[in-house]
Amino acid sequence: MTPPQTELQLSVIIPSYRSEGTLGRVLAKICPQLATLPHEVIVVDSASDGSAARIAASFADVRVIELPERLSCGAARNRGAKAARGRHVLFVDADCVPEPGWGEHLRTALGQDPDVLSGAIANGTPESRPGSVQYWVEFSRFTPDGSSREQHFTPSFNLLIKRAVLESLPPYPEDFLLAEDLVFDSHLRQAGYLPRFEPRLVVAHQNRKTFKVVRRHLFSLG
Repeated sequence: MTPPQTELQLSVIIPSYRSEGTLGRVLAKICPQLATLPHEVIVVDSASDGSAARIAASFADVRVIELPERLSCGAARNRGAKAARGRHVLFVDADCVPEPGWGEHLRTALGQDPDVLSGAIANGTPESRPGSVQYWVEFSRFTPDGSSREQHFTPSFNLLIKRAVLESLPPYPEDFLLAEDLVFDSHLRQAGYLPRFEPRLVVAHQNRKTFKVVRRHLFSLG
């Protein structure tokens, strides 16, 4: 008989697809800030080229789930959630680098045992005009300012959720390449959960840096 796995305080889940340009920086900020917290980091990689595993090998408490086919972000989060052992699950995108103090504010949030909490996102490419355009168009509602408050929409780039809550909800839709958060948010609210926004829990988004790529991305978002 296989012994039961010990529940950890936190499982960090990072969906990854061709993220070798940013994943190392994300892990380099996550791992030291969580060093004293019982946790695990799960990278769900669908690039099938081994790059995520090579990057993760430099970090303790990081395991990589490698899949041969490309997954949507929703599908990758679902795979990671199934493997998670933490009381809370934290979804962080592979292009979102935690800011200084992120780990401290995360510990404070975990001490309050929230059902759902959404963190803020900063502009990780302020020197890039195309990148700043993408940031302000896509993330202007989630800037790290103001006070803690109820969130009217819950994105998943920096999302803390109790695993029991996550398991009680329908999974992320797996056939959406974009905007799967909208469906997941509707499931949260239909179940009666009112997510809180914590502006001090900040990650910096690494935006695209050419107008052509930014324009194509924003067009795909609608």
